[in-house]
Amino acid sequence: MDGGISHLDAGTPARGPRVLDRLAGLLTGPHPTGRAAGLLVGLCLLVFLPGFFNLPPVDRDESRFAQASRQMLESVALPEAQRDPVLHGGGLVLPRVQGRDRLTKPPLIYWLQAGAAAVLTGGEPLRDAIWMYRVPSLLAGIIAVLATWRLGVSMFGSAAGFLAGVLIAVCPVVVWEAHQARADMVLLACTTVAMLGLWKVYSGTPPLRGGSSAETHRSRSGLWWALVFWLALSAGAMTKGPITPMVALLTVLAVCIGRREWRWVPALRPVPGMLILAATVGPWVWAVASRVGWEHYWSAIYDETIGRSLATKEGHWGPPGYHTVLMPVLFWPGSMLTGLSLVTAWKRVRQSRALQSRVLQSRDREGATTVGPDESHSLTLGARSGTGLVFLLAWLVPSWIAFELVTTKLPHYTLPLYPALALVSAWGLREVVLARLTPSGAAVIVGVRAWAGLTAILPAALVLLPLLLYQHPVRFHVAWVVVLLAAVFGAAALGLRVPRHPDGWLRLQRRGVAVALAVAVLGVGLLPYLPNLWITRQIGAVLRRAQADGPVASLGYREDSLVFLTRGRVEWVSPEQAIGWLPRHPGGVIVVPDNFGLLADRVGVAQGFNYSRGRFERYEIQRATP
Repeated sequence: MDGGISHLDAGTPARGPRVLDRLAGLLTGPHPTGRAAGLLVGLCLLVFLPGFFNLPPVDRDESRFAQASRQMLESVALPEAQRDPVLHGGGLVLPRVQGRDRLTKPPLIYWLQAGAAAVLTGGEPLRDAIWMYRVPSLLAGIIAVLATWRLGVSMFGSAAGFLAGVLIAVCPVVVWEAHQARADMVLLACTTVAMLGLWKVYSGTPPLRGGSSAETHRSRSGLWWALVFWLALSAGAMTKGPITPMVALLTVLAVCIGRREWRWVPALRPVPGMLILAATVGPWVWAVASRVGWEHYWSAIYDETIGRSLATKEGHWGPPGYHTVLMPVLFWPGSMLTGLSLVTAWKRVRQSRALQSRVLQSRDREGATTVGPDESHSLTLGARSGTGLVFLLAWLVPSWIAFELVTTKLPHYTLPLYPALALVSAWGLREVVLARLTPSGAAVIVGVRAWAGLTAILPAALVLLPLLLYQHPVRFHVAWVVVLLAAVFGAAALGLRVPRHPDGWLRLQRRGVAVALAVAVLGVGLLPYLPNLWITRQIGAVLRRAQADGPVASLGYREDSLVFLTRGRVEWVSPEQAIGWLPRHPGGVIVVPDNFGLLADRVGVAQGFNYSRGRFERYEIQRATP
């Protein structure tokens, strides 16, 4: 065994199409275009909607994004007399959370969220809810899945394209981010659409020699896709700064260097494209810098980009290899054959230039073929598949290395690269099923057993999640032991046997997708019903019972979900300030740790697991006696 993908000795050629037909009916297609799109949209709604409407504001990024978008909306939708200069002074140009400017993120995500809330509330921001600010993320998730599917169809055919769409839709990081009012899903959609446009330009660039009506049509199509590329690139830059342009630029450079082909780059129309990018980003940069000062603005941008790359920000540090270690979990269940697919894709790319040369050499100067039509067609398909793999590796490898080298790390930072992972993984499974191949080697056996163990652990953890976050730290630690034991038994029950035939690999992948659907639907749907996980929601319930709609202060509990809950009214205080705060704010309430002492009448208690700090906490809500 060579640790790669080797041909099976058993099986007849006729069984391959039957296996692919089974794959088409139960998992991947191929489906007619309209049906495939409908199925993928339905799958997205199935995994994105549970918990979408009743999941409380999540600390800390989601609450900050949603509050900044709310304050933008209120700055134009509230009557003039109800606007607060501190909260609403930024207008639609400058995002703010309470009185703090958010210069580190461009405004597109805030505009989209504020627009969604404006539509869903009928222009009355006081009727908003957190789920309204999540709508752009949900729609962006659907767009990213559909763009991944179209990329796969163009590169490897309808079955592989549909499977790639399925794998990206059900992976945990995408499911979670689709439930969050943050910028990451919009960034994913913009990047994936930009890469779709880039691929269409690269793969559809007509040869320089000759000239025909077909080539003219392809050239016109390339102009349209170049426009799509630059518009999506500009939208990505307006969503999260340099990420989308970085991924696109590194992909272009890697393709050009790897293939030694630079002549296709003018088909991207770089000069008009840069003008589109400048016209999109420039006016907002000018407006913001004019308000806060150019020196202050550039300092904030430098700190968010170069500073974040060289030094740890907000404690989010990770060593090189951080994202690689997390990928099998965050991309599960698609990670079953990802490692092997990447290795095999690299080998196939090395052969693709030879395949291209044979196709070109199969015709002499008079146009006569020197190989048979079947072989020529096979070589052409192989060359095109190799071109797709070159593009995916160019998309994935350089940017992945860049993210690994950045000092500040969070699990979702590599999300714009996950469509490439899904496409490579779908191609690998396609090779196993369609070509009657079987993965082999010690690394494959270890990797698949680890994947199968993860497939058992996640449902076990899901079942015991309520115990993990309920009441007492002792029960918390005991529950972890129960989870580990359940995982062991679950893994044993699953059976860690590596499949010996393509049908077995297909069944294993189907099992993983089915488990992922259950974890997504039940797991995220369960979270809102864990009361001890949402301390802010408990505080809100106490405030409603006490009819406390005046000033609010908090000592110790400093989470942004409380800012969203109080519509920016909360004030953070120190222990010294807390003692005299209530007398200065008649009708106000204060949140204090339960060991701080009684300052006034206690109107309620909030307790539970503070996931931002990783510990159990208990707070009292107190109000001065009238």
